[in-house]
Amino acid sequence: MNTRKNYIEFVDILGKFTAMVDTDYFLKGKNDSDVQSHQAVGGYIGFLVSDICKSFKRDNPRFDESIFMREYNKNRLSWVEYFTEQANKT
Repeated sequence: MNTRKNYIEFVDILGKFTAMVDTDYFLKGKNDSDVQSHQAVGGYIGFLVSDICKSFKRDNPRFDESIFMREYNKNRLSWVEYFTEQANKT
């Protein structure tokens, strides 16, 4: 059974990955193809996060998807801010 520590670690990994995708998109010039690609990737990530939550819930009935999603979004935004700051330093 996964523990809160496992979920926190996974939120960080998932948030960092999503932030890399978002930051890359926001920092480069966009055309229609880029917008469509980013929307598609966002949809795929949404499905991935949903399936992960289902898996965690099967593994641990006490798993709370709303807490996981709140922490995931908070973590993702924190990483976007970090990556944007790093890109602006160059």
